Amino acid sequence: MALNKQLLLCFLVCFTTITQGQTYLAQQHLGKLFNAQTWNPATLGESAWQFSLLNLSSQVYSNKVSLQDFIGRNGTQKSVVYPSEALNFGQGNYLRTHTALETFRLTYQKNKAAFSLHHASKTSAFVDYSGALLALAIRGNSPFVGQSVPFNTDGQLLAYEEIGLGITLKVGEKWTFGLRPKWLSGHSALHTRRSQVDLFTSDDVYQLSLETDLEIDVAGAGNRSVSDFNFGPLDLDFSDSEDAIIPSTNFIANVENDLFNFSGNNGWALDLGVAYAVNDRLQLTVNVLDIGQINWQSDSETYTAQETFAFDGLNLGLLTFDEDEDVQFSNFSDSLDVVQFDRQNSSFSTSLPAQFYAGLDYQLGEKWQLTGRVFYLRYEQGDFSGASVAADYQVLPALRLGTSYTVMNETAFLLGLHAVWEIGSLQLYATTSNVLGAFDLASARTVDLAVGVAVGLGE
Repeated sequence: MALNKQLLLCFLVCFTTITQGQTYLAQQHLGKLFNAQTWNPATLGESAWQFSLLNLSSQVYSNKVSLQDFIGRNGTQKSVVYPSEALNFGQGNYLRTHTALETFRLTYQKNKAAFSLHHASKTSAFVDYSGALLALAIRGNSPFVGQSVPFNTDGQLLAYEEIGLGITLKVGEKWTFGLRPKWLSGHSALHTRRSQVDLFTSDDVYQLSLETDLEIDVAGAGNRSVSDFNFGPLDLDFSDSEDAIIPSTNFIANVENDLFNFSGNNGWALDLGVAYAVNDRLQLTVNVLDIGQINWQSDSETYTAQETFAFDGLNLGLLTFDEDEDVQFSNFSDSLDVVQFDRQNSSFSTSLPAQFYAGLDYQLGEKWQLTGRVFYLRYEQGDFSGASVAADYQVLPALRLGTSYTVMNETAFLLGLHAVWEIGSLQLYATTSNVLGAFDLASARTVDLAVGVAVGLGE
C-alpha cells in the first residue's frame, strides 16, 4: 500500500467504522446488570451466580472533523478535499478510539461479598495530529511553496488482552468497596516520544527539505506497516481496490489467533470502586479503571530519525471518486523513501489510558431511575473530560428504556438511548451515547455502541 494511502487511512478509516474510544460512560447508566462489575467494581448483584459472554463496547471520537468534512465537489463530481476551516493546520486535532471485547465474566456472590473472574481483549488509540499532514496527502506540496510546514503528530496505539480477578465487599449498610487486579498481555504497540517534523518546499527549484527529530517505539507489528499492526480480535482489512480512491476497510474477526494468545509483553493494571448508599433511594459512586502499564520486551524496537533530508517535489493533483480515473500513488511513497530510520532493539513501557468516574444514582418511585456521571480520561499525550445525565423507565416488567445527554470536551448535544430486556434469568442490553450519529455516520464526530448478554442464577 502506498504511503499516502496509509496517511489518509490512519485518519479517515475511523470515521467509516465503529470503534470505541473512550470509556464505559454509556454503560454507567444501565444500573444493576448482571455484568455491571465490568465498569464499576463496587457493584453487588441480585443473583448468586452471574455470567456474561461476548460483551462488546466500541466508540470513536474526533474533536474537529467527520468523514463528511473531507468530501467536496469538483463541478458535478465528488472529490476528496482538505477541510481547512474545520482542522487546525498544526496540532490540536484529536482522534481517539477504543474497542473492548469481554469474552466472559463469571461472578459468585454470597452474603455481602462477590468474587469475579474475567477475560477481555482491548484496543486503544489516540492521535494528536497536524492538519498539515492531511493537507499534503490530499493537496500535494504545491500550495506550500516557500513555506515550512509542521507535521508534528503524537500518538499511542495499544492492543492487549487482560485477565482480572475481582473482589467486592459491602461494609455495614452504607459502604461497598471493589478491587480488581488485572494481568495484561500486549499484542502490539506504537508510541511516539518525539515527533518534530518540518517540510520546506523551495520556491526556486521546488526541492523539498524534510527536517526530522523523531523517536518512535514499536512492538508486535510484523514488518512495521500500517496494515500489519495487530488490532486485536477485531482487526481491520486495508484492502486495495482499483476503483476506489480510499481502500475499503472491513472488520475481520481474528478470534483464533488473537484471543487467549498471550505474548512476552506483560503488565499489570488495577480497577477500584467505592459506593456509598446515602439512603434507600440515593447512591454515590466513585470508580477508577485501567491504572497500569505494559512492559514491551518481545519484538520491540525504537525508531529514530534526527536529520535533514532533501528530495524532489511532488504533486498528487486532484483526488476524486471517479471510478474511471486511475490515480497513481507511487510518486509520493517513492519520494518519502529517502527518510532513513535508525532501528534499535529496545524495551519500553506504555501506560494504559486511565479512566476516572464519579456519579450518583437516584431511584424516583418504582419505575423511574435518574443517574449522573462526570468522567476524566488520561492519555500520556492528552486528557479528556465530560459529564452526562440519564433517565430510564420500566416500560414493561421485562423491558427498561432510557435516554441520556452527554457533554464531552468540544462535543456537546449528544443524545443517547439504552435498553435492557430481561427474559427470565437472561438479560440483553444495548446502549449508545449518540443515537443521532448512528443514523448519520458520515457527519458524526462521536459514534459509540455497546451490546451484551448476561445470565443470573440463584438468590
